Amino acid sequence: MLIVLRKYTAPSMPKKAAPKARRARAVRHREDGAATRARIVKASLKLIRKRGFDATTMRAIAEAAEVSLGLAYHYFPSKEAIVLSYYEMLQTGFARRVEQDMPKIKSLAARVQAVLEFRMEELARDRELFIALSRVALDPTNPLAVFSDETSKVREEAIATMRIVVDHPDVPAELRDAAASALWAFTMTFVIAVLFDKSKDQARARMLAALVGQALPMLISSVSGEDAAPMRAMITGALAVTGLLPAPR
Repeated sequence: MLIVLRKYTAPSMPKKAAPKARRARAVRHREDGAATRARIVKASLKLIRKRGFDATTMRAIAEAAEVSLGLAYHYFPSKEAIVLSYYEMLQTGFARRVEQDMPKIKSLAARVQAVLEFRMEELARDRELFIALSRVALDPTNPLAVFSDETSKVREEAIATMRIVVDHPDVPAELRDAAASALWAFTMTFVIAVLFDKSKDQARARMLAALVGQALPMLISSVSGEDAAPMRAMITGALAVTGLLPAPR
């Protein structure tokens, strides 16, 4: 009997991908992830416009975005997290515009009016969505509430943006933090006024923006002197109570 001996050959191991190929795959993975996140956000906002926030579920969002429910939860733990990511995106765009435009605007009154009109334009682009979200923004039990812990990062960034607006020679340095917080607080009230304004081309809201622009410099001037120290203390104390300024020592 003839026995044939064959030389043993070890199985070939798969070659490791070159660093360049691994980097390319990682980039594609990140891009795919960003696209999926964007699709989920877009689908959720569309549903909220149509159904309202409460009636919109994560399952419905996943179906509208054409992803599995598990994948939707992989990117966002809740529908509140989706909306919060949208708020963060809006704040980033708002801050960028303020940083670009404020150096071109010389007077404090014009700066204040401009920043309020920026908000008006933002609301006009998606009025239905902001109306749908206004209820949860005013619900103190909701994570999306204006003063909730969950929205604190967006709130702090928005106040920092307002600090750019009031970084002006007409505002004493020691009053700029308070002025920025007060302007942000008024902006929240202004948003409600804009949403309820049914005048043609929102003329009433535009008039309000102009009047506040004129009033703020006068208000700052009135609390800047030595005799106005008690009034300054009252204003900063009120802002501290709301958490918009550190508590006075």
